[in-house]
Amino acid sequence: MRQIINNSPQPEDDRQHEQARRSRVGIFDSGVGGFTVLKALLSRRPDLDIVYFGDSLNAPNGSRPPEQLHGMCHNMVQFLVDQGVDIMAVGCNSCNILMGSGELKSYGIASFDLVSSTVDWLKLQHHKPQNLAILATQATINSRYYERKLQEAFPELPIRSMAAPKLVPLIESFPWSEYDLRTAVQEYLNPLLEEGFNNIVLACSHYRWIERYLRELDSEMTLIDPAECLAERLVATLPAAPEGARRGELRLYSSHPNEAFSHFAEMAIGRDAKEYIKLFIVNPYEEHNV
Repeated sequence: MRQIINNSPQPEDDRQHEQARRSRVGIFDSGVGGFTVLKALLSRRPDLDIVYFGDSLNAPNGSRPPEQLHGMCHNMVQFLVDQGVDIMAVGCNSCNILMGSGELKSYGIASFDLVSSTVDWLKLQHHKPQNLAILATQATINSRYYERKLQEAFPELPIRSMAAPKLVPLIESFPWSEYDLRTAVQEYLNPLLEEGFNNIVLACSHYRWIERYLRELDSEMTLIDPAECLAERLVATLPAAPEGARRGELRLYSSHPNEAFSHFAEMAIGRDAKEYIKLFIVNPYEEHNV
């Protein structure tokens, strides 16, 4: 099923001339978490052409067996490659860890991932945190990939990991139960804060959407958002936007376009989204749907 909300036409020759020097960025995630990457990119470069795919039908994927999750991640990447993207932004930490930078490079396009972007961002900070806590899905924590990469870069830094398997299902079930969400946040965050870990890496892209619930427990904590780190790193590699550049074209794909998908798309794009967004609803690779 395909639904086109709106598309503001551009003069054909102007569009062709501009498109010749434009890149198309692909973002993928298990559902709505990758919209935090989309929001971070658009806040810096609203002129970017972006294709987003959220596999909400299979969310949450962070507790799935690695081989099954790897297949889902591959399908999302291949789908975006089929849409003609030439830059890939990994919006899912679990996929980032399973595929790694080497496999992403095998698709033949520039790729930016959340883990290395976060490590590089931390290296550039003049004032390094005294400790770090990694809040993530069970798959991400089980892999210890984040922990290893951070420990390699900062061998003296105390690092603590916390799996938070209840958070993504709660976020994806929007409109959520505030009581259930607060209870889950307290379950995962209180032990970290009690141990003095108040620099939290949001190692699942969904978690930025519940920032206010996290800050209710400690308004002074430092939240490190890999989506912002990735966006900053990606944009730094692009040529400057030409003066008077038009808004970029956005295409949003979902395997299960539900209320959460629509809500967080609007949160990422802004209230004027319907003036220029085309929403495509597809289920591209059914063999991995369960």
